[in-house]
Amino acid sequence: MKKSIFLAFFLMFVLSIQAHLKIIQTTCNYQRGQMAVVEAGKIRVGWQYDDKDNWPISQNVYQIQVYENLTEEMIYDSGVIESEESQLIELPYLAPNQFGYYWRVRIGYQS
Repeated sequence: MKKSIFLAFFLMFVLSIQAHLKIIQTTCNYQRGQMAVVEAGKIRVGWQYDDKDNWPISQNVYQIQVYENLTEEMIYDSGVIESEESQLIELPYLAPNQFGYYWRVRIGYQS
């Protein structure tokens, strides 16, 4: 029997390390919106961002954090990752949870 994990996309928690880079959309296992239902196992997240001040830079660092919905306990923290990747980022295995999870991502640019 398959159990579902709920990942909530609370855009209010999606933060940008630097004000000129703004996340405009997030995805989880190819689904957009406030809530995505995924099977236990591989979970891939992604985001699109915009340079609202039209500076000639792009994201080169990110940090992903996953929290349990009910307790708001942090389940996973990637730490700061030096990468321009923003799609199909694989998260570690999350156990099925009837209350689900939410995640946030912070992005930035380091020279």
